[in-house]
Amino acid sequence: MTTLPIGALLLGAACLAAAACSGSVDAAGSTTGSPASSIAGEPPSTGAGSKRAPRSAQLNRRVKAARSTQRMVEIPEGGIVFEGSFVRVPAFLMDKYEVTNAEFEAFVLDTGFITEAERIGNSVVFVHGNAASGLRPFDVLRGASWRHPAGPESDLIGKSDHPAVHISWNDATAYAAWCGKRLATRNEWIRAASAGVDGALYPWGNELQPKRQYMMNCWQGVFPVEDLAQDGYRGTSPVGSFPPNAFGLYDVAGNVWEWLAERTSLGDGPEDQVAEKRGGSFLCRENAALGYHACKGYRVSSSEWSPISNGNDNIGFRCVKDVGGGAEPKK
Repeated sequence: MTTLPIGALLLGAACLAAAACSGSVDAAGSTTGSPASSIAGEPPSTGAGSKRAPRSAQLNRRVKAARSTQRMVEIPEGGIVFEGSFVRVPAFLMDKYEVTNAEFEAFVLDTGFITEAERIGNSVVFVHGNAASGLRPFDVLRGASWRHPAGPESDLIGKSDHPAVHISWNDATAYAAWCGKRLATRNEWIRAASAGVDGALYPWGNELQPKRQYMMNCWQGVFPVEDLAQDGYRGTSPVGSFPPNAFGLYDVAGNVWEWLAERTSLGDGPEDQVAEKRGGSFLCRENAALGYHACKGYRVSSSEWSPISNGNDNIGFRCVKDVGGGAEPKK
């Protein structure tokens, strides 16, 4: 069984509470897994297991775009040093951007897929302002899902190009399989994020803010009380809002955590099945109030582990594909 670094495993009370609070959504939200208005005006799916109607021309274009390798870059073969050992990483393709709401919606419309947050009926959301009011900053909100990222009253209007969130590891692997891709391994992710520079602290080098430029979407101020949003964002940002690294990858630091292929079991319970994630999120920070840690998850060397059924509002993913890995799915 994999040995996890102390402090890397964030099961957390909020994650456990999400399982305890499972149930149908209250009157403020939609029923669990029910279709919502489409970003692009497509008719919503009737749900998993239903007979799929022929795709419209518009949906067909969106499906082809999501499955295409045109928004991927080839990461050349090379090596990394991990835990003192040199590891050779073969060449592979990686998405330039984290999977967006528009792309994830194409998957849902095509398959009727229902995410785990929708089936459970709730998910964990960071609520800005709660800590300053003496409330817990992370809350389990009924109705929160990829369709309603900040809770049942929120929607995706104006966020089609933001990363899809409240995505569990299981959800991410289902999407990846649908589009003929997969999740990156740890070695692939480190190779890609470091852009071939072994030992680099960040995807762009060793300075957090070169020439005082913000290179990622993360927290400025004292977490969780003061979010100065000096980088221009509170919460997620559109993918590609910050400069890419030398391999042409955007947001491999900050914005949302990204699931990796690595997973392990810590026991027999559902919360004991965990997977690794890297890259940090808009909540990662240099400074934290008493009782909170400065996670600095945006460092190339940083990682955390979470239950595979867990999908908070700061967890997303991107996909990879083997070079010469075959044709795109036809169905």
